[in-house]
Parts: sequence; C-alpha cells; structure tokens
Amino acid sequence: LLAAAVDRRGLDTAKELARWRQVAEKMHIPRYKQYGDVLAHNDLYLQLDPFAKEDLDRDLDIPIERKWTIDWIWRKNLIKQPDALLAMFLHRERFSVEEKLRNYLFYEQRTIHGSSLSPSIHSILATEVGLHEQAYAYYLWAARLDLDNFNNNTEEGLHISSMAGTWLTIVYGFGGLTVQDDALDIRPVIPAAWNAYSFKINYRSRLIQVCVDKRETVCHLLKGEPIELKLYGRSVTLNPDQPCRATLPKAFLERPKPEAVIFDLDGVVTDTARFHYLAWKEIADREGIHFDETINERLKGVSRRRSLEIILERADRTYTEAEMCAMEEEKNGRYIEMLNELTADDVLEGIRAFVDELKAHHIKTAIFSASRNTDRILDRLGYRDAFDVVVTGNDVKQTKPDPEGFLLAAEKLGVKPESAVVIEDAEAGVEAAARAGMKSIGIGDKLLLHRAWYTLSHTQHLTLNRVRMLF
Repeated sequence: LLAAAVDRRGLDTAKELARWRQVAEKMHIPRYKQYGDVLAHNDLYLQLDPFAKEDLDRDLDIPIERKWTIDWIWRKNLIKQPDALLAMFLHRERFSVEEKLRNYLFYEQRTIHGSSLSPSIHSILATEVGLHEQAYAYYLWAARLDLDNFNNNTEEGLHISSMAGTWLTIVYGFGGLTVQDDALDIRPVIPAAWNAYSFKINYRSRLIQVCVDKRETVCHLLKGEPIELKLYGRSVTLNPDQPCRATLPKAFLERPKPEAVIFDLDGVVTDTARFHYLAWKEIADREGIHFDETINERLKGVSRRRSLEIILERADRTYTEAEMCAMEEEKNGRYIEMLNELTADDVLEGIRAFVDELKAHHIKTAIFSASRNTDRILDRLGYRDAFDVVVTGNDVKQTKPDPEGFLLAAEKLGVKPESAVVIEDAEAGVEAAARAGMKSIGIGDKLLLHRAWYTLSHTQHLTLNRVRMLF
C-alpha cells in the first residue's frame, strides 16, 4: 500500500524513493486468518477483553471517555474509529468486494464511532459491499452528527471532518466514484429514501455533474474538453453538448429485501441447552467420561447421535451400536422429563417483542431446530402459534451445518433464501445459514460466531432494524 502511495507522490530522488520502497517491503501487515483473513486492528487486539457495542447507552455512555477511565477503555476490544476500513477505502482498488465485506462485518460491530471520521467511512464501505440500509443510516449519522448531537459533544464545537465526510459519502459512496486505470469510474446507486440527488466534481480541468434518480444516472460535462470515463464499467466519451446516460444496475434495482426470519430454538427462543447438558452429563459421569460446558458447546445444533459421538471421543473403551442406542434413549428420556419444567416464562427476553415487531411489519417467521422434541418444547412454552412454519429434526435427513432445514423452512414460507435471516447461537447453525445463502445474526460470543453477519450478546437486543441493516 505504501509503495503505491510513493509511486503517486512522484518523489524527486531515486535514493529517497528506494528508501521508501525498503520501508514498504519491511512493513508488517498482520491478518486474522482464523476469522476470515481480516486485517488486524493491531497485534494485541484479540487479547483484549470482549466488549458488546449494543450494551452502550448512547445517551449516557457517549462520549465514552467521560464515563469510563482510560485504563478501562484500553482493556476492551472496542474501536473508536475504523482504521482497517479506512485503509480499504484509501486503497479500494487493491481489495475485492469479498475482502471488504469480511472486514466490514468484523469491524462494524466493534466500532463505537467515538471519532467524527468514522460514520462516513462506514457508509462508503457499506455501499460498496451492498449493505444499502446501513450505508444510509451511517450517512445520516455523519450528516446530522452535530444537528442531533449524536456524540453528546456538539457544545465543544462543530465536527468539520464529519461535514467533509458527508460529501465523501455522497460522491465516493452513493456516487460510486473511483479512479481505475487512470480514468474516472462512476457507479452510482440511490438510497431508498431519496427521489434524486446530484453532485459536481472537478477532474483534470473538467467540471462534471452527475445526476441520479430512481431509474438512471446522467453525466453532464459543464466545462472543459471532452473526456473519456467509465459509467458502470462501460467506457463512454463525455462531450459538452451530449450527456451520457445509463440505467441503474439490475442487481441494485432487484436487490433482496428481508422477508422472513428463521429462528433456532435452543439458546434463541428458549434455553433448553442446560437440560441437554445435564442429561448428557449424567451419562458421562456414570461412564467415567470427562464432559464439561466447553465440550457441550460443540453439541449445539447437531444431532443426538453426533452429540454422543463427540462425548465418547474421551471414552477409554469402544461402545457397541446397541450400547450407543441405549444411551441415546436414556438421554432423551431424562431430557423430556426436564422439559416438563418449562413454562411460558421461559421464552427468552426480547423474543416476544421481536416476533411481534416482525409480524406487525409482515415479516414471516419460522423455527428450525434439529431437536425432535421441538413440538413438545413449543407446547410447553405455549408459543407454537407465534411462528408461521415449524421445521424439526423429524422433517430433515441432515443436521447442521447442512443447510437442509433452513432451506426447507424458506421453501415452506415461500421466500427465497437470500431474503431470509437466521437467528442462531451455535457455530454449526451459522455455518448452515451461510451454506443456505442466508444472512445470520448470532447470539453469543462474537469470535466463536464470527461467520455470522452480526452477533449480539443477548436476544433482548434483537430488532427489525437490526435485520434490515443486513440488506
């Protein structure tokens, strides 16, 4: 990246240029291979204490340095501004859309935007990776930072950088302006809330106006000689008396919208994981097999037989098929006994309000759980009628991370996979959603569920707006 910057600067002496190239070659750019090869914020970032951004109260906790001491802030893996994403914006031609998406999803949920530089960069990157609802939300944040006192510090003075960032968001974000192969490349989109917008740019002694509405983009040369540029990747020549027009891309006009939410059961709608754990632990203790809550994490979302196989990995002998079947039946019997303790009060906090909000906005809902006891659990909760479709372990041949159950739920709901969002607390479930071509929201540990599009610390934070922000 530095070498590219050096080339553009046109340094005078060969010695100085060679020195900068030497610096560039020795520069260390760490990546987190285990989390999708994202750029590392710094070498120690993953060793910091986890921080849940959704737990912040923006009215009380922002600016964060007024509420918390510096030593507390430095121990947390919160990020004030998007350094890694800024590098991707400044050198956007060097990263693929897939790389930008992985990095954006990783850092967006860890950045608290304590800097006025932050929202505009997030808006630009969100537009590039196709998260148009998020892009517009961050645009409003940048544009109205001082008007609405988002950071609770407008009394200290106006954020000039955010004002400039608002312009960048329109031109480089929605306007899709880049310079590729020494030529302007313009690929505009338009926020759903707008009917039209326009902007002007000066480029090589030309004054160019770009006008965008719901149907097309029109480029006008207001001043200067004819110039060749790219409009949605197609080379065109812009003349003073002949504007260039192009219809907005079909992929943008037909982009998916959220139509359904598919819930896992255990750990999302209710917490029956503790019953699974206790039932399996009784068997493991009797057999003298070590089994704890860490191992139990591997059992989430997988079949009864696969759960038993994971537990028996630590056994000091081999079990026959008949013995394994007997243990499965024993575990299920104890689990069913424990389920009798469930009541309507065991629906997890925030779920009822979230489901009601979805229904009020005509978003379809479904349950998919690998458990063959799903119907029994929903009956105990008195919550069966809340969901349009229920798919259980009895309806599928494959278990997570196979996508069969989620795809069947989408089919029964009558929606395309790309229009569905999965709510999951298990790594296998998040993987299954990805294989189904669905977006997902994880409930639990952000690093464990790093393949989810977003991860929340608790179901109480689930909202329709959070679902929309994935599109």
